[in-house]
Amino acid sequence: MTLPQIIVDLLKLLFDMAVPAAICTMVLAGIALRQEGGVNFQAGGRFQRWALWSVILLTLPQFLSWFAAQGIVMPPQGGNISSPWVVSLETSISGFVSNVVVARLTPVLAAFCVLKAALDAAEGYSPLGSIVAAFFLLSASGTVQLLQSWNSGSEFATTDMLTSAWNFLAGTILPEAAGLAIVGAIFNYARHRSCFLERFGHLEAGPGHGRLMRIGGDPVSLSNGLLNLTNWLGNVIMPTMAGLFAAAAIYRFSKGHPYQHLGYAALASLMCSGLLRVMESFSNQTAWNNPDRYWISVLTLVNWVGNVLLPLYGLAR
Repeated sequence: MTLPQIIVDLLKLLFDMAVPAAICTMVLAGIALRQEGGVNFQAGGRFQRWALWSVILLTLPQFLSWFAAQGIVMPPQGGNISSPWVVSLETSISGFVSNVVVARLTPVLAAFCVLKAALDAAEGYSPLGSIVAAFFLLSASGTVQLLQSWNSGSEFATTDMLTSAWNFLAGTILPEAAGLAIVGAIFNYARHRSCFLERFGHLEAGPGHGRLMRIGGDPVSLSNGLLNLTNWLGNVIMPTMAGLFAAAAIYRFSKGHPYQHLGYAALASLMCSGLLRVMESFSNQTAWNNPDRYWISVLTLVNWVGNVLLPLYGLAR
């Protein structure tokens, strides 16, 4: 049976709206990421579901081609829409996503995340979750473009895109997060807390943070945003904090109070970038697919602590 032309045009409209819909689901994923913590997410939570929907929408033609290869009749794809009304509807929806959601709504949502970071820091909680969510929201369209570049065009494009996303996360995002973890460890050590990135607090997040996030022009990249944030903290903020830690150590020494941890924190602040490079060199001794890579990295760290740091510590004592 031949479908009416209006039905065919509406089906083509739905296929053409896959990319704008993927941008919207990516924005919803950014909102869900902040609701689930910002630096963490729930297994099977809304962030994962919205991100998965973005991948499915971007690979929808390839996803349906797998069913077509099994003998299931699929609706026609491609071609031009003949109905002027459907064409105008497609233009309106695309314009709404580009001019309203991407250009105006996501910067406002990101600004509220920065405000939330400032309020969290004022209460002594971690502002990092809100800052990461702000970067994710600003990079929603850029993330969709990155996902599109991973489309293999095969029947298994959905799983191929998920595999590429995991490789990008493990090879690009996590090394940048390691720099933030070192900064958090130094701050927690100075505050007599566990040296893990559990509560990255007491950092001032004022209006100036909004100027660090470029709005307009090319799509913002989540990877570049985290990389610039890590560089800014390691090369600008931490040397400044080293001076404050050293001043606090001198003051506590003059009062006869314990001061050693502040002195070590000042030294670690100056060595922040170097510590990250040391950790990077420990983890790059073997190939990425070597199953013993983690064990070799930890073993090298133990050797470095035992043969370098502990003798220096003993000499200082």
